[in-house]
Amino acid sequence: MEDILEDIQASTSSTTDYVLDTAENLVSQCKRMVSSADEFLKPKEKWEAGKQFSKEHPAAAFFVIILVAMSIIPIACFCAFAVCTTLAVLTSCLFFEGNCFTLVLYAVVKSHY
Repeated sequence: MEDILEDIQASTSSTTDYVLDTAENLVSQCKRMVSSADEFLKPKEKWEAGKQFSKEHPAAAFFVIILVAMSIIPIACFCAFAVCTTLAVLTSCLFFEGNCFTLVLYAVVKSHY
C-alpha cells in the first residue's frame, strides 16, 4: 500500500514539475516574441515620428485623426448592435424555453392526477 502511495506522490510531483517547466518555457517564449516584435516594429520610434509629422503637417494629421474617428463609429455601432441582439435573443429564448417547460410540466402533472 505504501509503495502505491509513493508511486502516486512521485508521479504527481513529476507531473507538477513538468507543467511548471512547460509554463515557464511558454512565458519565456512569449517574452521573446514580444521583444522581437518591439525590435521589428519599433513602436516608440514610430510614435515619435508621428508626433513630428503632426507638428510639421497639422492639417494632414487632423484629417487622419478625423478619418480614424469616423471609421470607428460604424464599427462601434455594429458591435453594440450585435451584442444587444445577442442579449435579446438569449433573454427571449430563456423566457420561451421557461414557458415551454412550464407548460410541459403542467401537462405531465395534470395527466398523472
